[in-house]
This record gives sequence, structure tokens and C-alpha cells, in this order.
Amino acid sequence: MTLLVRMLAMRRAKRLLLAGIVCFVIVYAWRASGKRKVVRWRGLAFNQQEMVDADMVICDSNDAKQPRVRDQQKWQDVKGRDTIVFSAYYEKSHFVRIVANSRRDDSRPLLCVMWFETAGSSWAIREGVVTVLAQADEIPFHHERPWTSFYYICPLPLTPDIPYAISLAATSCDTAPGNVLAVLNTPDVWRRTKVMFGLCFPMIMNDFSDIVPLVETLEMHRILGVEKVVVYNVSMGKAAESLIREYQTEGFVDVVQWNIMDKLTTWTHPGTPRDSRLQIHYAGQVSCMNDCLHRYRHDFRYTALYDMDEIIVPNHQATWNEMLALFPKDYIGAYLFRNSFFGRVDTRVTSMDGDYCPLVKSDMQFTNNLARSVKFFPPYRRTKSIVDPQVVTKVGIHFARDYVLGFTDYVVPVEIAYLHHYNSKNFKPRESVSDNTLLKHKNELLRAVYDKLRCWKSKYDK
Repeated sequence: MTLLVRMLAMRRAKRLLLAGIVCFVIVYAWRASGKRKVVRWRGLAFNQQEMVDADMVICDSNDAKQPRVRDQQKWQDVKGRDTIVFSAYYEKSHFVRIVANSRRDDSRPLLCVMWFETAGSSWAIREGVVTVLAQADEIPFHHERPWTSFYYICPLPLTPDIPYAISLAATSCDTAPGNVLAVLNTPDVWRRTKVMFGLCFPMIMNDFSDIVPLVETLEMHRILGVEKVVVYNVSMGKAAESLIREYQTEGFVDVVQWNIMDKLTTWTHPGTPRDSRLQIHYAGQVSCMNDCLHRYRHDFRYTALYDMDEIIVPNHQATWNEMLALFPKDYIGAYLFRNSFFGRVDTRVTSMDGDYCPLVKSDMQFTNNLARSVKFFPPYRRTKSIVDPQVVTKVGIHFARDYVLGFTDYVVPVEIAYLHHYNSKNFKPRESVSDNTLLKHKNELLRAVYDKLRCWKSKYDK
């Protein structure tokens, strides 16, 4: 028995010695060459089901310019391609996700150029720059526009290293690709204190100036238990911009600049020459929602995603927290709320000239518009969601599209809560009923709106 144990130990020692010799030869040859090498490695496929092969190119040290970048919050071009990029996020599965828009007819491959810190990096990437083939992942919701939203997935080497900056490029080791993105969501932010509910509003645009609805919407969500609202800004009027700054100062609102209009202008739809529209649906709404999902995934326990003319309202509970206590939790990644349309009055307070106070109460949407469509849209049609950003990886406008394996959604019964959508265009007065759900918050909401406007106007007038 002792002899058998010794023989097995000797075999194991020989295998370890042989493996060590092979590693030494590879390392020595690579270090001696000083040129680019192609390293074969196996990276995790991003359907989380299978493994794929990828070529990793370690770039010459002379190519490594190592830009120091911060989150610029602007769309950047990919040189030589019909693609623009906005942000990049590190994922725990050890890859980087880039939020981008591309022309639907441009299927040419793109490469991820990644910059690493040279000090303390593993030997395999000590030169600082690595290129790997990007995996394109379309987020389908293009409404027949020529551009649509994409994720570009950049697999990382099987080392502990995380790039601090990344670019999309048309050619390997291109260190001037026209774009450089800071890599966000690195492990240092994973343990940040989370708020229970955060809300993402896609795009304020067209020099937005609806002052009273803006304050009413923000204050109503605060009453319901939302602790942070994220606004993506294309353009807003002077008064609205001042109001938003007031909310930023108190920490209730974050603003992300969204300069997509500088990149994707209007186009003429085939067959309808008079129809000039943006080249991407609704100023990149899908990209906006997915950026917010990942940008705040370590800040929000739950993330709500919908427009400023919408609000999720519990029928009987006072807050979202009380509402959530009624829902199942196990393996649920998203709660879907069915849509019903309400009428909407035209706002009259669009500036701070004169005495606006008599008009405020009549301009309030939630407490004046009580007529609701009888119809509730079926699940997945015009629904909006509150999602768990740790398990939802991709969202569309009306529902979550991709989850961590094993998770799914839950359609909330309308007897508990539903989406109030204030949109006169789709509201039919003859097919409506009276809905007094929000009146239970009327006094608290009026006080909050008056207090905010009074406090803000005193500063605005100075």
C-alpha cells in the first residue's frame, strides 16, 4: 500500500514539473519577443450557457498611450463605423458592457481596445493595452428607424485585472479610435449603501418647461417612497433647469447629460418624404433606460423605469414599500404594471413671470385628472416595470428582456396597483370611469408642491 502511494505521488510530481516547464517556455518566449502576440483563451459566453473562444491581442508597448478619463456623459463616435458609444460598465462575470447605438445595416465587426494599469498588472497584460473581438447584442426596439440600440460585450482576460478605460475600434490595437470610455461599476462601488427605490426618467427634451407637472411628479414619487430620481437631459428651459438644480442640491435628483441630438439628426423615412424624424426611436430611449439600469445598479435596490407622464400607484397602500410586501419575491426579477390612460390638462405655468400661484392648483395633473380609460392593456403591452437591477441585465421600453438564469417577471394584478398614464392623445372620454385613487394623497401633495415652488421661487427671483 505504501509503495502504491509513493508511485502515485511521483506521477503527480512529474506532471507538475512538466506543466511548470511548459509555462516557463511560454513566458520566456513572450517576454523575449517584444512584439504583439495572439493568445488563445476561453472566455465566458454572455448567454451564460456555454463557453466561446476569443482572440486576445496584446498590443505593442509603443501603442499604449493610456488615456486618463472620467465619465464624460456624451456620445462619442467610433472611427470608421456607423456606431456611437456612451458608457461602459464592468460586470461581475468579468466582462465589460458598452452602451451604444449602431446603424442596423452595419454588421461589420468591432473590437474592444482596453487600457490597463501597468503597475501591478499580471504579466500577460503588462504592456497596458489589450484588444479583443466585441460581441454585438442588439436591444430590439427600433420602430423601423435606421439606428438601434446595442450592447457591445468585451470579454476580459482570465486574470484579476480590470481595465480603467475602454474603446470600440474598427482595427486591432487602434489607440486613437475616436472614443474613450471610463469603465464604471468596478468592485470599489459594489458595497455602496443602496436606496430602496430609484426611478429612471428617460429624456427631458424640447426645451422642457412644464414647471408645475415637473414638481408635482417629483413630489408625488417622493411621497410614494422613491429616494432618488435620475433625469436624462437633452434640453430644458431656464426655469425647469433651475428647479432641477434645486432638487440636485438636496440629493433627490441626479442629472445625466444626453447629447444624442448632436449625433443622430433627422432623416426622411422611405415612402413618406415629408416625415423627417430622428434616426433612432425617441432619442435613444432604449439606450437611455439600459444605461440607467447599469449606472445605478449598485445604488438602487429596485429601479423603476418609465416616462414623466406615467406613475405607478398602489390602489390601497400608501407607499411602494407597502405595495411590494404583497408581491412574491423568490426568483422574481421584475414587477410589471399594466397600463391605463388618463386624460391630461394643458399646463399653463411655463415661466416665473407674474403671479403663478392661482394657476398651480388647476395645473395639477394627478388631483385634477380623475377620468381613466375602462381598458387596461394586457401584460407586456404598454406595461412598465420596477426591476431588481442585480438580476435584470437588459430592458426594453415595456418589460425586462434578459435576466440572470432562473429569474422571471411577475405581472401585478390591477386590483393591487397599475400604471397611471396621463396622455390625452390615447384617452377616450366616452370609454372612461372616475378613478379617485390619488386623492388620498391630495393634501400632502399640494403642501409639498406649494412649499417647493415657494422656496425655489424666492431663490429664482434673486
